[in-house]
Parts: sequence; C-alpha cells; structure tokens
Amino acid sequence: MLHALKKSITRPDNVNGSEIEKVPVSILMNQKRQKILQYLFKYPCTHLHGIAHNLDLSINSTRWHLRKLIQVGYINEHKLGNRKVYFPNNSLSNVDIEILGVLTNKKLESIFLEILHVPGITQKELYVQLNKKQSTIVDNLNILEKTQLIYSQKDGAFRRYYPTPMIITREKLIRKPLKKYRGSLIRILKRDGVEPEILRTTDKKFHIRIKSGKSKSDLIFHFNPYERFLSGRVE
Repeated sequence: MLHALKKSITRPDNVNGSEIEKVPVSILMNQKRQKILQYLFKYPCTHLHGIAHNLDLSINSTRWHLRKLIQVGYINEHKLGNRKVYFPNNSLSNVDIEILGVLTNKKLESIFLEILHVPGITQKELYVQLNKKQSTIVDNLNILEKTQLIYSQKDGAFRRYYPTPMIITREKLIRKPLKKYRGSLIRILKRDGVEPEILRTTDKKFHIRIKSGKSKSDLIFHFNPYERFLSGRVE
C-alpha cells in the first residue's frame, strides 16, 4: 500500500477532481493534509464536521484527506457515540479519547470553561451567561458529570458545579507517552518518504521541517491537548 502510494504519478487532491497533486513522493506534501494533521495534534478527537468547519474546508474534501492520512498511518479514527473522531495515530488512551471527544464539542467546552473560570456556578447562572436553554445546559452538565470532568453540590435551593482534578491528572499522565510519541511520528514521516528535520522541540511543541522531492514545509505539532484548559483551572 505504501509503495503504491509513493510510486503513483498523480493523486486527486479532492473528490471533485478540481485539484491534482503533482508531487508523488509523500502524501503529507499537501497543504490541506498538513493543516488537518497539525490541527488534530492540537485538537485531537475532533469529528469530521468540526475539522471541516474550523479549517474552512468542504466536508467531502476533508473526508478524502482524512482517508489518505489514515492509510499511511498518520491518524486514527474512533467511533465515539454516533460519530467518528480523529486523532494522531496511537497517541491517546481510551480515557483520553473519551474526555477529549467531549471537550471538542463546542457546547460542552463552553460550559466546562465557564465552570473552570467560575467554580461553584449554578445552572441558572450558566444558561444566563451562555444564553442557552436550561434543558440544553442540564443535558450537557450531565455529560460532563458522567465523564467525571465536573461534580455538583446542593447549596440550599441551588446546585453548584465545580471542576474535578481530571484535567490536571490526565495532563500529567499524558506528558511522557506524548514525548515518546515524537519518535513514532518521525518513523511515520520517513516511511512516507519525508525527510524530517527537527527545528525545535519543547515539552509542548514539536517544530519540524519536512522535505520531499523539491518541496519543503515547516510544521508545528502540539503535544499537550489539555494545555488550553489549564490556565482556567482553579485548584
């Protein structure tokens, strides 16, 4: 499969055939796939429509590029509820897939961030602050509680919501595996015919330059999908 991909003369860049990929060496020497892969490192477990919307791509084009990235081994897909989510290949545990799959839902994320910033907030304060229906807020709070991201306490006539230590715990646990995962990413790149050059590496980011044929691109991969929540966490 990989040999056939490398030897193919041309590849369709999207399903309607309006673009043709002329560089046959590596499937990653395609700007849309680069954008998708970098996005999935920063926001793993995003579903198809979320990726397409946030990167301003069509659904069909996004689906096509995801399929190509899966074929070579850059990403995985996982059925979560009634839809599939996507993330860097073999980089996450089942627990992280479930948590991040919840937090890439914009409605759930907005409620969770509000609770992070205002621990002890009530249902009424949430639906006033977020301008959402009370029934929607209640349903989403139940999902967040089920995932153990928040807990609630009765306070007289009110029920108050607080963040659990789950995000901090998962962030600490994921650091070491993701640091080791950089080696796996380099091996996948080389297998795909890419010459990777490490420009800079930190605990949170991996900045590399990839070369294939006459083409080259600088890519930044984020290795801490929980980071964006930590600044709002009150311990």
